[in-house]
Amino acid sequence: MIKKIILMAIISVVSIVFELIHTIPWWTYLIPCFILGIILPIKMWNAKPFNIGFLAGMITWISALYMFENIYEGDLTLITTEIILIPYLGLIIITGVIGGLLTGLAILSGAIIAEQYGASKNKI
Repeated sequence: MIKKIILMAIISVVSIVFELIHTIPWWTYLIPCFILGIILPIKMWNAKPFNIGFLAGMITWISALYMFENIYEGDLTLITTEIILIPYLGLIIITGVIGGLLTGLAILSGAIIAEQYGASKNKI
């Protein structure tokens, strides 16, 4: 359990650090998540890569939504919910699911690459 929390914390911190760099596009945080999927021993720690990535991404994106809500005093989220005609709770759910899916798929892709490379390395 502790190892899973550590994995989620590492993924969240790396995502936040890359999101704080304002000169790069928003999606570039997926590149270090992919690399973390390759480097971190996720399967050795009995964790499922997609689940860990999904939870870390969901928590990070929902936290970012709350941060932006505090910075802009709720104006940004209010305008967004009015434009796409959903309630505030729907915006939170959609934001968390999108962030979770993107991060989960990046971590899973990295873990699959690491597994394939490790398997082919043992055959040589």
